[in-house]
Amino acid sequence: MAKNPLKITDTILRDAHQSQAVTRMRIEDMLPACEVLDKMGYWSLECWGGATFDSCMRFLNEDPWERLRTIRNKVKNTKLQMLFRGQNILGYKHYADDVVEQFVAKSIENGVGVIRVFDALNDPRNLETAIRATIKEGGHVQAAISYTTSPFHTNEGFAAYAKQLEEMGAEIEERGDSILVRRTQPLRSTNVKTMPYPGFPTDMQPQIAVCMVLANGVSVITESIYDTRFRYCAELCNMGASIKVDTKKAVITGVESLTGCTVKACDLRAGAAMVIAGLAAQGTTVIEDIKYIERGYENIIEKLRDLGADIRRTECNTEE
Repeated sequence: MAKNPLKITDTILRDAHQSQAVTRMRIEDMLPACEVLDKMGYWSLECWGGATFDSCMRFLNEDPWERLRTIRNKVKNTKLQMLFRGQNILGYKHYADDVVEQFVAKSIENGVGVIRVFDALNDPRNLETAIRATIKEGGHVQAAISYTTSPFHTNEGFAAYAKQLEEMGAEIEERGDSILVRRTQPLRSTNVKTMPYPGFPTDMQPQIAVCMVLANGVSVITESIYDTRFRYCAELCNMGASIKVDTKKAVITGVESLTGCTVKACDLRAGAAMVIAGLAAQGTTVIEDIKYIERGYENIIEKLRDLGADIRRTECNTEE
């Protein structure tokens, strides 16, 4: 226990009254309990974010920033924590990256020490800016996986994905019906073998390969489902990746960065990998044969642009 003590987060000042009293607790109701909670020995007190910001302005006639500063003045020994809706911040639509960065900076400046970031669709781009900004400002970031059950969302699938993230340098923490993921260091190499359900899905193989390309060390992918799944590797190599393919195995040596160039989407999943690689690369990437991508990802360009990506669709000139 001394090396890994139990760390408890209390949510009475945020989630408790958000769930039980539609976030109607006023700051005057919280203050008598603040000093008591501060003496309990909690690792953090979640007291801000979620619907509290909206509720303060719409229903309670309170300044949410003043509420945060007031709690910070009362709570001297315990970290203050907030729930952050990724690119939505605390609202109900996506905001530009610079707005997210400034909101994170002001939140930490006014007393927040821990920011738990989530996206309802588990889209990593919606978490990326908030995570990066929190680390830059010296805060503690918790990246959360939104959990559900359906024929396509299973415990085994989440566990397989979480295990890969853990092996690549993320911290994984189970919390009841949710999983918390934190990246605390550069990505590390890992090995993946695709398997039928509930093993690692072959449809995620090209996308995880892009992460391996940018990870430290040597990673190995063994493809046990499709013989032609590695066709995309040549395109990644054109961007500066170091990949050696031998039939059903790809050996990937991590590089510091990728460089944008013209590549082709040879199938649906490979096309998704090209998009990820292009967004991560330095410079401009042109992806040809995007019919494969558009077949499986409806309005992908518009969705990525809404998230802040610099991406557009152009028509190729086929004249000789």
